[in-house]
Amino acid sequence: LHDALPICFADLKGFWHLDPLQYGHKIRDTVKQYTGIPVSVVIAPSKTLTFQPYSYHNLRTVTR
Repeated sequence: LHDALPICFADLKGFWHLDPLQYGHKIRDTVKQYTGIPVSVVIAPSKTLTFQPYSYHNLRTVTR
């Protein structure tokens, strides 16, 4: 029996004025702060490319 990983997609088209890398870190840090769960955030031009390794910006969970 395998555990499924929950996946969430967000359309960031209206966020063109923000740095995607910084915004990804903010999402990751906010989820960790409020839930205690470490997550990975992948930002890519399409849903398909999010599943490619290191597709655009691949933000791995980092222990601080």
